[in-house]
Formats: sequence, structure tokens, C-alpha cells
Amino acid sequence: MTSETRANLVFLVLFLLISLPGAAILFVKKLDPTARRMSLPEPVRKSLAYMDPMPVPPEVPRVVPPRTAAWVDAGARDTAGLPAAARVQTADGRSMPWMSRRRWFQVIGFDGQQRLWLLLWAPQLTRGSSVEVTAGTADGQRMMVVPIHTIAPIPRDVRRELQDEGFVRPPEQVMWVALESGAVRPGQLTMLSVSFGGASDDVRLVDDGAANADSADRQ
Repeated sequence: MTSETRANLVFLVLFLLISLPGAAILFVKKLDPTARRMSLPEPVRKSLAYMDPMPVPPEVPRVVPPRTAAWVDAGARDTAGLPAAARVQTADGRSMPWMSRRRWFQVIGFDGQQRLWLLLWAPQLTRGSSVEVTAGTADGQRMMVVPIHTIAPIPRDVRRELQDEGFVRPPEQVMWVALESGAVRPGQLTMLSVSFGGASDDVRLVDDGAANADSADRQ
């Protein structure tokens, strides 16, 4: 074998090693019946899914994708025993899911056993068990609340819908969390904070949901 032939073989092997992974990815995308045609340009995003943590300007509204909303409401019934997930009124009068300031988690509501249910969307919260929850009351007290959690995978069609709404990398799973404490009662809590790895997110549990629902986009 001449040196020229050997160099050509080395080049061919390197080329195959580099190109085969990309070809495999394209092949898998072609098999997805819900995937957008690759020849079409990406549309300009005029809205964003309500749990997407990416900040957006005021002219880009948050939306509640219908398939996602139906899946969350079904989880509220099956997991928390509630008729549907809680909603709040935004400043412009829309009914939106009750989200935390940084959109890490969603307030679902109190069940018949006076447990407060949350839906954790942020991937960093659903991967481990070291999530801490702190509750604040009207008299200024703060207490640690022990969460009872259940991991649930997000269906493929729901993730596709979120991607269509501009959520580039939606989470693959969520965590349903029930806060069980003798002090947790409707009307007594004013604040709830969820922390992980030194970072935290919070939500106000008072009658100013319109201010809280879209505050993260204005910061």
C-alpha cells in the first residue's frame, strides 16, 4: 500500500467518523411525523410558553398551550385530587397558571387534606432530592416544609407543543410536590421559596396574583 493510498484511507475513516453522527441525527428527525420540514425556515416567535424561564419583552405574550394545559389539569386531578390547576389574573385580565417569579415551579392549589401542591418545571429541581422549600407566614415567621414528591415524565406530544411555542429545550420530566405541614393552611401563607444548589425562586401567596404572574419578565 502506497503512502498516498494510506492517506486516502485515513481521510475516509476520519470523514466517516465525523459525518455519521450528524447523518444519524438527521435520519432520526426524518422519522418524527410531527417534525417541521427541514426546508422551511424557523418562524418568528410571537409568543412564549408560560413556564419558559427565558425573559421576554412586554410585547411578547405568555401563552398556555392547550395540550399542555390539559395534561397539567389531568395531573392535578389524578395526582393532587384537584379539579384543575390554580389560575391567577394577569395585569391585562388574562387567566394564567400561577407561576413563581423565575418560572421554576407552578402553584397547583390546596387539596382536601390541606396540602399545598406545586409542579416543579425547572430541570435542576427534578433531577435530585436536595430541594428545599421555605414558607413564610403573615406574622413574619419562616419555616422549612417537608415535601412529598412524585416524578412524572412529560409526554412527547406535550414537549413537541412546547417546542412549537418557542420553548427550545423543554424539560423531559416534572416533579409533583405536596407540602405537608401543620402550619400550611390556605390564607396563612404569604410566601413560598424553593431553593437548590444555592439558587432560589419564590412566589407570593397573597391576593396580588396579577402582579406576580408576569413579574419575572419585567425584571
